[in-house]
Amino acid sequence: MLAPTSPVYPISAREWLAWLVAFDTTSRNSNLALVESVEAWLDGLGVRATRVTGAEGRKANLLFSVGGELAARQQQLHLVVAPGSPIERMLQIVGADRAFPVHPDREAALAT
Repeated sequence: MLAPTSPVYPISAREWLAWLVAFDTTSRNSNLALVESVEAWLDGLGVRATRVTGAEGRKANLLFSVGGELAARQQQLHLVVAPGSPIERMLQIVGADRAFPVHPDREAALAT
């Protein structure tokens, strides 16, 4: 399957979410197509990302900082995180839930 074409900036939240969910990242599959596409998209916005690849090389995470870049563009990052998930707890530990709005689902994020 080909990866969806990277979105062109500016993009609406609805278009961005549609682009993201077009990637099949279920646990049995690699997420590298998504990671590579997001990495390229971030690079196009001038946001430097660091890729952290898992031991098997099939999965990866991206680490990046967007605070200054978003503030310069008068934008804000909204996070969609399952309530009670390990990701939610990690965001609480590092304080990201105080820096960015966290929503329980896509509909809640789009409603803001």
